[in-house]
Amino acid sequence: MKTQANTSPTCWLMILFMMIGFSVNAQENYEPGYVISQSGDTLFGYIDYRNWEASPEKIGFVLMPGGDKNYYSPVNIRQFGVHNEIYISAEVEIEISRDITADLEEFAPVKLRTERGFLQALVLGPKSLFFYKNLADKAQYYIWQNGAYELLVYKRYLLRQDESTSIQVNRKYIAQLALYFQDCPGMKTLPDDLAYNEKNLTQVFTDYYACVDQQAGYEKKADKLGVEFGLVAGVSFTNLKFKGDPDYLPGTDYTQSVNFVAGISLNLVLPRNQQRWSVFNDLSYVAFEVSGQVVEYTNPQRYITTATTIGYNSLKLTDLLRYTFPVGKASIFVNAGFSNSIAIQATNEKTTVSMFYGTETIDHGKAVEKSRKHEQSLVFGLGSRYKNWSVEYRLERGNGMSSSVGLSSATTRNVLVAGFRFR
Repeated sequence: MKTQANTSPTCWLMILFMMIGFSVNAQENYEPGYVISQSGDTLFGYIDYRNWEASPEKIGFVLMPGGDKNYYSPVNIRQFGVHNEIYISAEVEIEISRDITADLEEFAPVKLRTERGFLQALVLGPKSLFFYKNLADKAQYYIWQNGAYELLVYKRYLLRQDESTSIQVNRKYIAQLALYFQDCPGMKTLPDDLAYNEKNLTQVFTDYYACVDQQAGYEKKADKLGVEFGLVAGVSFTNLKFKGDPDYLPGTDYTQSVNFVAGISLNLVLPRNQQRWSVFNDLSYVAFEVSGQVVEYTNPQRYITTATTIGYNSLKLTDLLRYTFPVGKASIFVNAGFSNSIAIQATNEKTTVSMFYGTETIDHGKAVEKSRKHEQSLVFGLGSRYKNWSVEYRLERGNGMSSSVGLSSATTRNVLVAGFRFR
């Protein structure tokens, strides 16, 4: 029963992560936008904007806030625009080979399938670039040429020769773009290492328009990583447990250590998905010191009392994956990740008092004979933010300070942290 009680906070936090995953689709975010029907009519209203990482299968649309909702798929409309992003309905060829390294095939030819979806416009003009990613999570890019959307072909595959296996890459898209930009003499050949991603392909189009002294009619703004600096401070409640030998350590019921925590933070807000995912890091000064004693009692004239004091002052780096979702004017976030701490000062003391029929002997030594200064911990957290202020609860499970094979140590910390971010 005791084990279940200790692990329940972790279980609840994991359940909360799953609940958030289910709740994402239920959160609406209507912003001004438009749709163009198949007949060419333009309707202005509000679109449920989700800052899509993959191309949406359908969108929610209302003429007025609070009005009746309509849902449009690529079959129903030609185009829609919202949040300075443009999506065009099109039937295109997609390359369906797996692109994950562990799943690559020994098959060089491209495998194509026709699919209708919303292409996101990256560049619009005489030369245009589009992006598409379906639920298979494979990014594909297209150019508009000869009245059709042409897939820029890219494929990775395995090649076996004798007893060796290597990864080969079909980079046909480089030749396609060189032909596409043939009216610019300086772009008849493109770098062989031109990466197949939004940033590099968009830059090629920017270079083309500079070459021909024209401007694109539209260019999607690049998604940028958000950077937030801040301060954190709070209080930690640390408990220490041992298992193994020597017996006096597992047998000691250590006091709980209550200490001040303070540090600096850096939150890296990931683009897309409405900036709800981020990587939160903080570097903090942390400390704890616990003490206790155990008595090996034979009779009033024969007993051994072992008192130990263990403490560490450390610098701790915490790295957390954070998901934030709005609740009215505030927001709630959950964290999960790791921490690594390095001790800058340590207390590791043992005092043994032996009584043997009137003779008292006092010995001093180390509480933990083989100790380390580096501690690693699993960290889970739940918090809330209002404007620039935040408050958070964290549960940390660490591997303590014992480096002995026969003795394991474990720390459990409950931490309350307040934070302030600079803008």
